[in-house]
Amino acid sequence: MSVVKEYIDQTRSQEDFLHETRDTLLAMCQRKVGNIPQEIVVEQVIRVTANTDWNVRKACLEEILKRISNAKRDQLVVTRAPTAKNRMGRYVVSAKEVGKRPYVTVLRSANPIIGSCNCPDYLKNSLGVCKHILVALNSYFKAAAQGDRRTSTRGVFSPVLWLHPVREFTGSGDILSQVRFDRKSVQTREATKDIWSLNKLFIPAQEYWVLKDCFIEDQARRLILVKKLLSLVVETGSDRWEPALKAVLNIEERRLSLKEKCIRLSLVDFKKIGLKKKLFDYQMVGVRAVLCAGRFVLADDMGLGKTAQAIATVQTLFKYGNVKRALLVVPASLKMQWYNEWSSFSDLPISQLEGTLSERTRVYQQTTKGILITNYEQLIRDLGAIQDWNPDIVVLDEAQRIKNWQTKTALSVKTLTPEYKLVLTGTPMENRIDELASILDWIDPHALEPKWRLHSWHSITADGTSEVIGVRNLETLRQRMSHCMLRRIRSEVLDQLPKRNDQDIFVKPTEQQMAAHDELSPDILQLVARGKKRPLTHGEFLRLMSLFQLQRIILNALELTMFDSVWPDLCEHKNPTDEYLKLLHAPKLLEFRELIKEVVIQQKRKVIVFSQWTRMLDLARWSVEGILQQHGLQSAYFTGREKQARRARNVVEFHDDPQLCVLFLSDAGGVGLNLQRAANCCINLDLPWNPAVLEQRIGRIYRLGQKQPINVYNLIASYGIEMRMASIVQNKKAYFKGLFDGKSDQIEFSGSTSFMSRIEKLVDLPVISANNSARGDVESEEENSNDEIDSDKLDEVEESLLVSEQKESMLPLYIEMPKLPEASIQKGAADGTTVTIATLAQSMTVSVQADGTVTICAKPEVAGLL
Repeated sequence: MSVVKEYIDQTRSQEDFLHETRDTLLAMCQRKVGNIPQEIVVEQVIRVTANTDWNVRKACLEEILKRISNAKRDQLVVTRAPTAKNRMGRYVVSAKEVGKRPYVTVLRSANPIIGSCNCPDYLKNSLGVCKHILVALNSYFKAAAQGDRRTSTRGVFSPVLWLHPVREFTGSGDILSQVRFDRKSVQTREATKDIWSLNKLFIPAQEYWVLKDCFIEDQARRLILVKKLLSLVVETGSDRWEPALKAVLNIEERRLSLKEKCIRLSLVDFKKIGLKKKLFDYQMVGVRAVLCAGRFVLADDMGLGKTAQAIATVQTLFKYGNVKRALLVVPASLKMQWYNEWSSFSDLPISQLEGTLSERTRVYQQTTKGILITNYEQLIRDLGAIQDWNPDIVVLDEAQRIKNWQTKTALSVKTLTPEYKLVLTGTPMENRIDELASILDWIDPHALEPKWRLHSWHSITADGTSEVIGVRNLETLRQRMSHCMLRRIRSEVLDQLPKRNDQDIFVKPTEQQMAAHDELSPDILQLVARGKKRPLTHGEFLRLMSLFQLQRIILNALELTMFDSVWPDLCEHKNPTDEYLKLLHAPKLLEFRELIKEVVIQQKRKVIVFSQWTRMLDLARWSVEGILQQHGLQSAYFTGREKQARRARNVVEFHDDPQLCVLFLSDAGGVGLNLQRAANCCINLDLPWNPAVLEQRIGRIYRLGQKQPINVYNLIASYGIEMRMASIVQNKKAYFKGLFDGKSDQIEFSGSTSFMSRIEKLVDLPVISANNSARGDVESEEENSNDEIDSDKLDEVEESLLVSEQKESMLPLYIEMPKLPEASIQKGAADGTTVTIATLAQSMTVSVQADGTVTICAKPEVAGLL
């Protein structure tokens, strides 16, 4: 009896919960669904999200409401309705200004909602509706409300073959598993022999029949199956087939036809394709995977030779005549490196695109066969010429450049439709699963669809809140990416990489630094308190992020906040003493000098030095230049300030010139650059928000070809924001490792991970004390123990606050100027007087014009200083 009672109680509890869910969803629908009854919309949500939870259902309804809103925005109307007695059947939905839409929309039932459309959104969204169907429904219920007696909620239109619109929530989510055969509808009408032959392909499953075998592992038989089904769908407008089915089968046939050609290529003998260098075994596996798919994401860990695998792929396609024109899209700083690497592997003709737009256009027009190297900025400007050139294969290096959906770079790349596509990235997901989805969208638009589920279905939230406390259903994500993505980590394929020693060096700031840092805290706390009560406005959010950034700058060196005024005086001191450096409120420079003396002077090693700010690099170089010159040594830059030719030359000299022993890099050099044969030590003067960026820095020297043990030194201020950043990074790193490098289906985070919760940790955590220059050794071959903040928004805002492409600006641009310290920071004027930074800020006004232009106005007496 107790078991029966428990079952009854549990059933009642589920029914009560579902009743509450319906009530809440109905409230969300108020005055937002037009003529469609709210109850019908809510039941549609319940149907397509069966066996899920509240977060998924809420997200589902929001997506449907968004499409209703988009239909109004696009002014979609029904221009032709079915003539059937019950108004079921084919609708023509068009925009008033555009005319007839090229999509076929069919309504089979109004309650429950059953329809079909061959628009791209319906094929992917798993909502069972699109804006065209919703417009048809709205028209239907409007007619019913006006007394049209022909309307009835159930139709008689019953196709033989149709596409179930909802993709499975778990498993592979194979599109053919959504094909349905309604055998009962065949028995009620005259049927051809071909239609009856469907009995051999389908088996009964509940109300409808499903395919007996989708041949997921047998691509040849799968293609035969798709062609068989397509041969039956001979007329889109026929009431025997739904329009969405034909559209999906056509997409699948094109994908399988490409793969059929590629499978033969994957059997290639790499000794016969003309490569100058031999590939490692795991690299040959990678190339075969790329060739087998035709469109692929190669996401190997940094340093495993993705460039070599890409070259071998393109070489094979050229060798067997599959392509004639290849476009390599790489970061501007890596064009020369790619050119040199290509020349060392292949004899195929290759050129770098340089010069003016007209000169580059001429190169496209004159290149009928060969490989061209461009960069992402040129791609945007040359998009029309590239589309006319029509490359057969496009290779994207460091493809995290297209991680954000709406950037010009991502939108431009996704207009390219070559037959073969190859994406290279060691960090396919830096912050959010949406970034990975954006990259995969160019390779396989169906892989991670529907995208509205990515957060709701794969995040674990705290009860009653939107706070993410973990991730789930990771195995589903892995399955759905497996056909178009390959990732190997170093520990899996390399046993020859040397030992890596990561070391945090805690540096105590001066009293003046701490005072200037804390002077900004009241404004930060005020914004944080406001953010706990309501969402911050865009201006408030930008200001909060800029205040955090200014705190980081202050802890690097107080002089960075008044750099232009102090830099000329500093340059006169060619070899500053320790006592002089102590006066500058930049103790990191003292620690940096000791490291250079130890690693470069005593150990005779070459070093790469990173900072997010080039002015910090200037201070660091100035602090050690005299010491280097005393020993006949030199240093150089690799940042966004130098022209490409100068940067390329500095890299060559860093490899070849024994006197050039220190290379100062901004994060422009944090991706793609190969320095493993030149240096074996990395010094980070500051930590980026994103742990993936930190690993990219270290990956310049810790990669295939490195023969020496490497050291990584991270200079961390033992006060304020830098000490607090490390405590909130583990969640995103756990997500990344769990998805790509692990086997767990669910990961629970160790602490609160909502954005405001992480912000609170930045300002509320107790300061962890650390002695000046106290060094804690942490040895690891795979894991970097020095983690920093990684939130959903910080990275994007960080990029928007910094003026230059390489994140080189000194100070952020404030929507509202923050309060700055009065006495502790002063700026020398040309006439010998002093002006405080706060005075400068108060004397400036910032206005944003309608076209987005920002105007900064300052009084004449401070204009010269600015």
